[in-house]
Amino acid sequence: MIKSLQTIVLIFITFLFIVGCAPLQESSQHKIPEKIKMVVQVNTGDPQLQGKALKNTMNAWKSLKPNVEIEIVTFSKGCTMLTPKSPHKEKVEAMMTLDGITFSACQITKDTMAKKGKNLKFLKGVNMVPSGTVRIVELQQHGYAYFRP
Repeated sequence: MIKSLQTIVLIFITFLFIVGCAPLQESSQHKIPEKIKMVVQVNTGDPQLQGKALKNTMNAWKSLKPNVEIEIVTFSKGCTMLTPKSPHKEKVEAMMTLDGITFSACQITKDTMAKKGKNLKFLKGVNMVPSGTVRIVELQQHGYAYFRP
């Protein structure tokens, strides 16, 4: 008697679970996904690591498009990635044409380099931000996931 009562209770709980989960499954199929937002930090002058950052960004963009916004923020020696002399110039320019990818460079870095007699010129389309590190924090406060290769 107890065994059959346990079986009935188990069947009833299973039925409630299945019925209760059905509306959740149905509503998740119709939900429009939000934009996935990502900030990529580049603060190194190492061309290999800069290339890795670009490759990681492209892989994320391809996987998440069209619902993705990625901002690559450069500061310190990372700003060299966004100059006409960069070994990544063509790749950066190509990525600038893609919807959902933007590039930012640090004004503090540019000013510091100018004081040392090195005038950094950036590719057309690079956004200047007052501070690269502050920009990363601002983006994180607006829901951007942080990534550093």
